[in-house]
Amino acid sequence: LFFSIYLEWLPAVGLEGAKSLILPSVSIALMSICILARLIRANMLEVQKERHIIYAKMRGVRGLRLHIIHIFYSAFLPILTAMGMHIGELVGGALVIESVFGLPGIGLYSISGIANHDYPVIECFIVILSASFVLCNALVDILYALFDPRMRKQMAHTYENPSKEYV
Repeated sequence: LFFSIYLEWLPAVGLEGAKSLILPSVSIALMSICILARLIRANMLEVQKERHIIYAKMRGVRGLRLHIIHIFYSAFLPILTAMGMHIGELVGGALVIESVFGLPGIGLYSISGIANHDYPVIECFIVILSASFVLCNALVDILYALFDPRMRKQMAHTYENPSKEYV
C-alpha cells in the first residue's frame, strides 16, 4: 500500500515489467527471512557456549574468523534443514502471492482451477508442490553430507565395510 499507492513507486497488481516483481518477491521472502533470522541467532548463541568455541577463543581466534568459520559453520546444519523446508513452502506461498498481486503463474492458475473444480489442474499443483518438497529435502540431505564431517565419515565407513544388516 505504501510503496504502490502513496509513493507510486511500484505497481500494485499485474505484470508490467521488472518493477512489478519487487513487491511480490519481497512479500514472499519476508515470510521465510524472519523465521530463518531468528533461528540463526538462536543457534549461534547456543553454539557460542560449546567447548570448541571456548578453545578457539583461548587460542586467540577472534572477530569475523571466529563468528564465520567456527560459530556459523557449527550452527549451520539446523538452519540448512529449515531452509529446505522453507523452499518448499515458497512454492505453496506462490499461490497466495500471485492471487494478491494479480500475477499470471502457477498460483493464479491453481486458484482458478480450484474455483472451477478443474481436478487435473488441482492434481498437477499438488504434484508440483509435493515434488518440490521431496527435491528440497533430498538436496538438504546431500548438503548435509557435504557440510557435516560426521556424516561423511559414516557414509565412507558404510560403503567401505558394509555390515550384514545393510546387505
